[in-house]
Amino acid sequence: MSRFEFSGKGVGIDPLVVKKSIPKHRNILSEEYLISVVLNATEDEMTWLDGAHFIVEVRRRKNKGYVSVLVWVHDQGWRYYIYRVHVMACHG
Repeated sequence: MSRFEFSGKGVGIDPLVVKKSIPKHRNILSEEYLISVVLNATEDEMTWLDGAHFIVEVRRRKNKGYVSVLVWVHDQGWRYYIYRVHVMACHG
């Protein structure tokens, strides 16, 4: 179960992520996808950086392989704010 499931918090996305990261990886990323990654994150997918910042890492199928999508999130108390996204090749 996600720790966010009943939090009622919204999710914001940094304008730079919307203007640069999503178009660059448009075949695997969208605003809706990133929001769902944050809202459905499990403890196994999360790495806490400090009390308010964490990274969610998920794998996504691309062509014949997989990519790892890393989403940096700031828990602002009233919402989760996505401020960075990184996509990289992964094996297996």
